[in-house]
Amino acid sequence: MKSTSYKNVDIVTHERFVAQYMDATTEVSVFQASEIQIYPLSIASSRIKLPTPLFRAEYSFLLLFSEGGGKQQVDNEILDLNPNDVLFIREGHLNSIKSIDSDTDGYFIHIDSVLLPQIFVNDTLLHHL
Repeated sequence: MKSTSYKNVDIVTHERFVAQYMDATTEVSVFQASEIQIYPLSIASSRIKLPTPLFRAEYSFLLLFSEGGGKQQVDNEILDLNPNDVLFIREGHLNSIKSIDSDTDGYFIHIDSVLLPQIFVNDTLLHHL
């Protein structure tokens, strides 16, 4: 069996994701620097350049889908995302956005890693994410 190496995967901050993987018309100033940031998923299909290369996020985030969906790679698994799905990706995991349905709506919630122990008071749960 051939093993896959991810040594050359980009490590991406939230600001770098916006600068690298979103179209040039996206104003970086719209994306504020705070410990919790919430953005509508409805902007994703028109602003994110797809598919994104595999990257390792330096931030944790939740995707909450109320409409639409798409495909997201997390580590070695490709996930089909649909309405009412919730996806939590913790800092350090490999990601690639493969596709986003044009009717996608919901929320992207960026969570600074310093807040995770306050949100997940159960250490066992936090370390299994």
